[in-house]
Amino acid sequence: MNVLFFYASIVALLVIFFITVMKKKFTVRHMVLMLGYGLYNLIFELIFGEILGLYYYIEKDRYIPKPLC
Repeated sequence: MNVLFFYASIVALLVIFFITVMKKKFTVRHMVLMLGYGLYNLIFELIFGEILGLYYYIEKDRYIPKPLC
């Protein structure tokens, strides 16, 4: 079910992206902004996740506190 949700989300985002591209004029400015935003996210993930080790993937038994009751 998780894999289905993952791929369905990707397909839905691609469909929304292509509908938006068809309705609006897609210029070089838009392309530069998208590439810049993607590069910013990649650098942010690299610095905080890999170099500083601040990100972790949640393991339910280890990181989510159990209820007190």
